[in-house]
Amino acid sequence: RDTKTDGAQAIEALSEAHAWSWLGEEGKRINQVLAGVDPEDEMALLERWDEHLRRQLKFPFAAVVSEHQDRGPLQAGDRVSVQGLFDVDDHYGLIVSIKRGRRQYHFPLCDLEAAGESSPNHDLVMEYAVWFANR
Repeated sequence: RDTKTDGAQAIEALSEAHAWSWLGEEGKRINQVLAGVDPEDEMALLERWDEHLRRQLKFPFAAVVSEHQDRGPLQAGDRVSVQGLFDVDDHYGLIVSIKRGRRQYHFPLCDLEAAGESSPNHDLVMEYAVWFANR
């Protein structure tokens, strides 16, 4: 028979493996990205996203500001060009370098949506944004 410790370990392993399954197919892909990372270690999770997206995203790509901004020069609906990943921030998540016209900014990736559902970056950016909003 299993001990209480064995049961607790099995529950923990299954919980980690299926932490995002409630989101359907998108959740399965999020689980794959975060496999093996301590779900309580926010910076380790962000660093895993950074590694994954550096390998997968194709730069530059067109994006749209998808979230309302309380302040700053960019507002929801503005079109920008994402130039690359810039930094990992414990509060704002992944920060990207973007251009709008001739101006360059640093902006949270979670507040962007890759323009065009046919873009190879669309699902990757959406999965990160969904994870960030629900972490």
